Amino acid sequence: MRQKKPIAIQKKIQVVFLFPKEKKYLLFKVNEERGSFWQNITGSVEKNETFYEAALREINEETGLMPDQYILHDLKIEHRFRTRHPKIIREKSFVATFDQKPQIILSDEHQSCCWFHFHEMKYANYGYESNFKSLIYGMSYVNF
Repeated sequence: MRQKKPIAIQKKIQVVFLFPKEKKYLLFKVNEERGSFWQNITGSVEKNETFYEAALREINEETGLMPDQYILHDLKIEHRFRTRHPKIIREKSFVATFDQKPQIILSDEHQSCCWFHFHEMKYANYGYESNFKSLIYGMSYVNF
């Protein structure tokens, strides 16, 4: 009898960007090759890296922002889901808050970004449910 291969687990992060003074959140539109949908900052955790360290690195890689430009909060929530190629994703969520709107330098992963008012929040704006849920948790966490 053939033994089943163990299912690989991939660690990922996502970061919600919030500007509490104006009750706005920032979404990033991925490039056309990846589907042209809106999402939070996302990325994989590298070997020997914590989830928190991965969030800091991904923010810098995808926006050019440095840690002294925001406060990063661990939302203490984790999404788990399976992919088509049997793999389990463990994705931890964070929220970055800003005292002033930052100047974003987009990586080539994204074609644009846009600040939305919380009244414009719609599930349909997101490519993935976990991104929308993290926004809801993030807004609650910072008493939006």
